Amino acid sequence: MRITKKRLRKIVKEEYQRGACSDDLLVQEGVLDFLDGIFKWMEGFMKDMKANAEKEASKVASSYGKSADSNVEKVASKLGVTRSGKGDDTEGEGEEPIKTIGDLDLDNPEHQKVFWKSVGPGAQQSVKNTMSHLEKAAGVKNWTPKSDSEEDQKAWQAENGENATAIFSAWGSLDGVLRWYGKAGIESAKKLADAPTGDSWAEGIKGVINAAKGTKEIWDNVGATGVDDFGMPAAMDEIISKATEIANAISADAKEEMKECIHLRRLVNSMIVNEGPGDGKVRFTRGYLNDLIRESLKRSS
Repeated sequence: MRITKKRLRKIVKEEYQRGACSDDLLVQEGVLDFLDGIFKWMEGFMKDMKANAEKEASKVASSYGKSADSNVEKVASKLGVTRSGKGDDTEGEGEEPIKTIGDLDLDNPEHQKVFWKSVGPGAQQSVKNTMSHLEKAAGVKNWTPKSDSEEDQKAWQAENGENATAIFSAWGSLDGVLRWYGKAGIESAKKLADAPTGDSWAEGIKGVINAAKGTKEIWDNVGATGVDDFGMPAAMDEIISKATEIANAISADAKEEMKECIHLRRLVNSMIVNEGPGDGKVRFTRGYLNDLIRESLKRSS
């Protein structure tokens, strides 16, 4: 952790006014230091993430719909299913062919088979799309900048920013499919579709995992009816596994930074209470504090 002058002045001032206090309070203050630093610098960077995710969701929903419509007539003809059902010889629309997804009645079991066989190929493509975003996000070297200084924030964004934003693209990709399912008449998808929100990587990766779990549940139900599930449950497990891997990396980086913030609070408070001169001025360098933090972390690990 790089200790900036701004951060150090703030902590010294607060701890000088506080004096001796409980370790629990110092831990609490250290956590707040971490949250204040990480979320303040992310406000500007994350500003467009929701819009990017929404754009991805709209793009995926559109391409998914086109894929399904391009397949449905061939699938229905192969299965011998018409707009009124399979092998129905009644008058009127009985023998009228199915040409679009909109021609399907999802309360009709035969139409349900046509629906899922028509959307399957697009579903497989959507998996590839989502995984490509997650692979990109996995390329982030560190999920927190060295410090809350503008210099370190810009350096972090230059090195990791583009890859990090892929989390929200992955969320948008999954959410776009769920939204399309919902509009097509899949009731369970309507409850699962959740417009990407949030201002942190953690919220983004949580959205990916929840959307993948919901999609898996839908395709598990499809497979249970005897219809080909196109390997989607297993594919969603892979997405969840990859997203969890990224979540663990985010958590590990954040925990390390948070530990350092807590140790900084403890050290400054201790030096003021036990070593500080009585003239109201505290004299120590940022380098010295960084050395103390490293040594303290080694002892506590």
